[in-house]
Amino acid sequence: MHIVKSYNVAEQWVKDTFSSSGTVQIVYGKDEVCVIEAQEFVNNWQHIFMPARDDAIILHNMSNKIMFYCHEEELEVGERDA
Repeated sequence: MHIVKSYNVAEQWVKDTFSSSGTVQIVYGKDEVCVIEAQEFVNNWQHIFMPARDDAIILHNMSNKIMFYCHEEELEVGERDA
């Protein structure tokens, strides 16, 4: 888990933790999903989410990585079962 206290540190953590190849699905809710290039997500995640509003699950299409963004500005990364 990474608690965002500095966007520069968090940005590097995301780049080190999450692949920029392929695409990601960003799931905000049952009917709210978008697909973007993983590179776009890795470079701009801090502009995609709104603190105090968004909770999102990010699924990578080329790996088992999954990220959870909490509106309290916490990032968690794990892996889906194979």
